[in-house]
Amino acid sequence: MVVVGAAVELVVVSGASVVAGAVSTGASVVSSSAVGFVSSLPQAAVSTMNTAMSVRDLDLFTRGECIRERETTGIPVTGSLAAMGDLVSFVAAELSQRADADKAGPMAAYLKTDMPFYGVQKKGRTEVLRAVKKQFPIESNDAYRKAIGALWAQPHREEKYMAIAIAKEHAAFISHDNVKLYRQLIVEGAWWDLVDDVAINCVGIADRDERDKMAPVIEQWVDDEDMWLRRTSLISPIKHKADTDYETLFDHCLRRAHEKEFFIRKAIGWTLREYAKTEPDRVRDFLLEHRDRWSGLTFREASKHLDVT
Repeated sequence: MVVVGAAVELVVVSGASVVAGAVSTGASVVSSSAVGFVSSLPQAAVSTMNTAMSVRDLDLFTRGECIRERETTGIPVTGSLAAMGDLVSFVAAELSQRADADKAGPMAAYLKTDMPFYGVQKKGRTEVLRAVKKQFPIESNDAYRKAIGALWAQPHREEKYMAIAIAKEHAAFISHDNVKLYRQLIVEGAWWDLVDDVAINCVGIADRDERDKMAPVIEQWVDDEDMWLRRTSLISPIKHKADTDYETLFDHCLRRAHEKEFFIRKAIGWTLREYAKTEPDRVRDFLLEHRDRWSGLTFREASKHLDVT
């Protein structure tokens, strides 16, 4: 049995079972990759480990820095879990160095969330992303998914921003194959600052490049009970420009025109406004033909750069 102490949880791992209960040890929080790593071990390997391994030892173990313990237990070194532990620790350290408590509170207040912030604004996060891409190059789709998942599981908003940044910055892995991951980020993110980036720069790019595969997904999401998936279906074509499937876009806008939800009304206006930069006459005609269907917000947003008088 291995007992892992964390700031607010006790995780007892025995073979594949994990039982959590509340304690207070004052130790740092154990990464999810650490718990996942130990819980995946065979019972024989777990039994050979110390019955009470410290938080630091466990984190070192999962980061691949305790080779002696690996050799003692006979556990193969695969590198993937260690790399994810390294990545999470690196990002946390870099964000901590740039943390600004005076900015953290206002950032959370602006986004109306109680999620903790480091207080690192866009410039600082860009610096961290640059360092991450240099230190942890992603060379496979599996690594892409694991890196995003590991960072997304962390508690701070900026760590989730980093997960999304990695998702959109690695264009080679943006595809229909990862749509379940993108859906998770959208549904769990459930606020515009997390959803919109994924919608436009991941789902939207996959839809543009793999239209045949993505079309059924977008078609399903436009009527989904989850409002953020509906919003995603509407704003995902924002970067499509001349490649926009305007018939589908117009159909989706009309299907959601009855909604009173602010984020849907805004989304319709936003996506039409962006498409109007490519096809102003087409959008103008569409807006005017269905003028009685639009909310005031939608019409103002969509016609912002059009002559509709």
